[in-house]
Amino acid sequence: MRKKQKNHGKYAMSIFLALIMVTSILGFIFGGSFNTTNPTSRYEGTKFTLSQNGWDFSHEGQRYTLSYIPQDVEFLSLPSTIDLSNLVQLDITSEFNSTANEDIARATFELGNVLVNKDIFVRLGFTTNASIRHPTITCESSSSFVPILYYNSTPMDTITHQGNCIVINSVDPQFILSHTNLIAYKILGIV
Repeated sequence: MRKKQKNHGKYAMSIFLALIMVTSILGFIFGGSFNTTNPTSRYEGTKFTLSQNGWDFSHEGQRYTLSYIPQDVEFLSLPSTIDLSNLVQLDITSEFNSTANEDIARATFELGNVLVNKDIFVRLGFTTNASIRHPTITCESSSSFVPILYYNSTPMDTITHQGNCIVINSVDPQFILSHTNLIAYKILGIV
């Protein structure tokens, strides 16, 4: 009878390969989560942290997320005759069939979150009676108590005002979003 010889080399190699496979999987799963840091920025004592949704920051005990940091928009201009500091309500309007509807919706969403956290009532509408669920809002109905933000889809990038109505004329997503973020920072008193 022949004695069985044990081949320790095969067992050692199998255990070594299994160990490498297990540790590489663990390294892949847990390796990057402990040392990743999101970019940060500071503006007038407020810390901004870049996330998947934009720049996150806290102001007066509330959390906000906007697409731009103040340094990116502070050089932009808004009509100085409109006071945004003591708002109670802001009406936001655009054309129903605007070519920039998605960009206006994103800008309105970000601004709406700021306004709601500041206890400012937001009323959304369109410039024409296109929907039963949304009121017709035009610049003619603006007042010092209820200013209007009107997104006008035009190929020229300008900001104008008609009485208490701020008109953002643009179809460029960056122009619409950056100026809306500037309005949000002005309402918060950051810029």
